[in-house]
Amino acid sequence: MNLEGHTQHVLDVAWLPDGSTVATAGAEGIVKLWNPKTGERRKNVEGFGKEVTGLKPVGATNQFVAVSGTGQGRVFRADGEKVRDLAAVPAFLQTLAVTRNGSLIAGAGDDGTLYLWDMETEKKRLSLPPK
Repeated sequence: MNLEGHTQHVLDVAWLPDGSTVATAGAEGIVKLWNPKTGERRKNVEGFGKEVTGLKPVGATNQFVAVSGTGQGRVFRADGEKVRDLAAVPAFLQTLAVTRNGSLIAGAGDDGTLYLWDMETEKKRLSLPPK
């Protein structure tokens, strides 16, 4: 099965833990949500401004988090509905990670800075610049 629809290359892929949804992050600045059994595209998540560079599921929920080259991050449900935006940072975010329980989100900027956000408050908790 092919999941076709991005107009530029795919930069990341993430599955929900229950296997019900797969998400793909594109260089055109869009996340696409798919039914992995049928290959049907369910929804586009837009508004990232630049390429979506990181995409992960959030714990054992039906949510994903994505970050982009604009320094913006967003948490959204498998149906595409926005849960919250993360506090923006002044860096091109290259990648991200989420703690197993989904309480913390980490993003790495192109300047070498590591950013940490609290999932409950969506506020930036910490910035660790390179030494």
